[in-house]
Amino acid sequence: MKSWLGAFLGASVVLVLATQGPSCRDAIWWHEARSHLGEVQTVQGTIVGARPAADGGAVLEMGQAYPDPTGIAVFVQASGAASMTGKSVCVAGRIGMTEGRPTLQLRDASSIVMAN
Repeated sequence: MKSWLGAFLGASVVLVLATQGPSCRDAIWWHEARSHLGEVQTVQGTIVGARPAADGGAVLEMGQAYPDPTGIAVFVQASGAASMTGKSVCVAGRIGMTEGRPTLQLRDASSIVMAN
C-alpha cells in the first residue's frame, strides 16, 4: 500500500508541475513556439547550450540542442552567452523558422530576462 500511495503522490506532483504555466508574464513555453510562427511572443525555457554565430554574435539553444528540430535557436548580439547555459530565461521577439526549427533573432541581450 505504501509503495502504491507513494507512486500515486509522485505522479500527482509531476502532473501538477507539467501543467504549470510559465513564470514570465504572458509567456509561452519553448515547445509551443512552433505554433506561434510570425508572432511576437515571450518564450520561456532553459538554455541548454550556446555557440558562436557566424556574424560574431551567439546562438543560444533553448529547450533542445541543435540539430533537434524541437528546440529553439535564439540569435543574439552579445558576449558572455555561454554563461546562460543551464539558466531558465524568457526571451521576447518575433518567432521565425530557419532550417526547420523555430528561431528568435534579438538585437541585443536586453530581451533576455532570467526566469524566477
